[in-house]
Amino acid sequence: MSEVLIRSSEFATLTLDELADGARREEEQAIQDGLSAIRHFIRAGAFLLEARSRFAHGEWIPWLEQNWDSSITLAQVYMRLARNRELLALEQPRTLSEAQRLISGFTRPQLDPRMVERIRELREAGMSFRDIGESVGMHRDTVRRYADPKVMERDRQRAKRKTKAYHRAVAQERRERDVREAGGEIAKAYALVRKALQACELASGEDQSRERRQAIRSAMASLYGAEDQLVAASRIARGE
Repeated sequence: MSEVLIRSSEFATLTLDELADGARREEEQAIQDGLSAIRHFIRAGAFLLEARSRFAHGEWIPWLEQNWDSSITLAQVYMRLARNRELLALEQPRTLSEAQRLISGFTRPQLDPRMVERIRELREAGMSFRDIGESVGMHRDTVRRYADPKVMERDRQRAKRKTKAYHRAVAQERRERDVREAGGEIAKAYALVRKALQACELASGEDQSRERRQAIRSAMASLYGAEDQLVAASRIARGE
C-alpha cells in the first residue's frame, strides 16, 4: 500500500472545486472496488485535509456541506485515515472497519469548546448520553467522552501513548528499510544485532539477579549503539 504515502505537493496547486471532485471520486472508486480499497479512502481524506487547511474557523463545515455528498462523519473518518497513512501502510488493513480499529485511540479531532460546554450543560440537566447525541448529532459514546473531563483526559493520555508507539514503529520501519536497501554485509550485521537485542529483551523478562539484569541492560545499550552505527553506515553507503 505504498501508494498511500501521499505527497503534499500533489494537492497544493489544486483549486477547491478540484479538491472536492477528487475526494468524491476517490470515495466512489473505493466503493466500486469494495471496502478493502483503503488507499482510495485515504486519498479522499487527503483531498479533504488540503481543502480544510484553506478555511478560517467556522468556514469549513458550510463548504463541506455544499461540496461533499456523504456525511460529515465519513469525511472526518477519511481525514483521520489520511493523517495516519504511514501507520496504515505498515499494517496493511484490508477493510475500512479494520483501518478504523487500527487507528482508534490516536489523537482525536478537536471539538469546538462551545460544543463541549453544551454537551456538559445538557448532561448536568439530566439528559441521557443517547438523547444528547441525538440533539447534537453525535454518537452516544462520543458524547460520553466529552461530557466527563476525566474520561477526556484518560483518552488524551491513551492517545498520546499510542501516538508515541506509532512514531517509534514508523521510525524503526524506516531504519530497517534503509539497511535493507544498503544490503551486503551491513544488512547481515544489522540482522544479527537485532536478533541479539530480541534475545536480551527476552532474557530481561526472566527472573534474574540484580547483577545479571544490570549486565543485560549494559549489553542492550551497546547493541542499540551498534544498531545506530549500522543504520548510519547504511545511509552513507546509499550516498545520503
